[in-house]
Amino acid sequence: MKILFVASIYPPDIGGPSSYVSNLVKELDIRGYITKVLIYRNFLPFKLLFYFFNTIRYGKKIDIIYAHGGLTTTLPSLLAAYFIRKKIGIKITGDYIWEQLTNLKLIKDDIDVFQSKKYNVLITFLKFVQSFVVKRADFIITPSAYLKNIVIGWGANEEKINLIYNAINAGNFINKKEKNEAPIIISIGRLVSWKGFDYLIRAFSGLYHRFPESKLVIIGDGPLMSYLRNLAAKSSAKNSIIFTGALNKEKINDWYNKADCFVLFSGYEGLSHVLLEALSFVLPVIASKKGGNVELVQNGINGVLIDWPDTIQLKKTLWSFLNKPDSFISNPGLIDENRFSWGYMVDKTVLVFKKYENG
Repeated sequence: MKILFVASIYPPDIGGPSSYVSNLVKELDIRGYITKVLIYRNFLPFKLLFYFFNTIRYGKKIDIIYAHGGLTTTLPSLLAAYFIRKKIGIKITGDYIWEQLTNLKLIKDDIDVFQSKKYNVLITFLKFVQSFVVKRADFIITPSAYLKNIVIGWGANEEKINLIYNAINAGNFINKKEKNEAPIIISIGRLVSWKGFDYLIRAFSGLYHRFPESKLVIIGDGPLMSYLRNLAAKSSAKNSIIFTGALNKEKINDWYNKADCFVLFSGYEGLSHVLLEALSFVLPVIASKKGGNVELVQNGINGVLIDWPDTIQLKKTLWSFLNKPDSFISNPGLIDENRFSWGYMVDKTVLVFKKYENG
């Protein structure tokens, strides 16, 4: 089978979608499949044209087109697939329209409110295009039940939506955890508003007088870097909050090994790749009760789920960890291997490809 991946990001880009595509391509190559990846990192309108014409160019020689990302990748590849009469599947890892509008500060609504609320002509049109794409794709893969329900709300036929959880190839990680003299808490992600780093900084700072040796490490980059640095600099914990910026995978893994706890206090997650990684490094996790987080974290067992944006509950949970880090939860790192194993994810994805290869 020959598969064309149409990707929005790909190594050396960092992030969950980048890791997913690159690792899946490597595994499929090992299994004897032929793969090709299309990636374009410049801006509109050339991106749309690149994906359209190159999907036609390379798609003629393949069996399945598999597109990832927002409308700038899925829409042109969908139109190209129709033009050359090839089957196309898309992976939905989030609501890209909501993300972009939130980043541009054009809306302030929560993602769940955004799904049903009525907006102006431009946003209504963008929602229409998103619905057009999912209705006409031959198959859809979502990494969480939460996102599956979102996509159903866009008008997609439930029968063509395949729930396949993201997974981590645990063999790629080496857990060489050493005991720290004082607790290190890490959080990883793009520095955007819905990730809740400002809430985390305030909660951690509020506990600093009780746990002055503890550290908070924030890994990632994004539009809120300056704001978050200033927020930390004005806090009582300014000398204990570390911003690393964007790091490569090897250095991120080093921090996983150094850390004692992982926090993801986000207002929106499809299914967090970094949360999966943290569990693979046997870290206790603290996560918001939002999106796909509730499908990964078993409250009180491998982590603690807290309401969003309940900063008082966040502060209390951080206090519980810092006060007794060794007995914070009963089974850190526990993952349901029936749903989140690497081999299972690849096998299910291949079955979907085969279903549509000749369909």
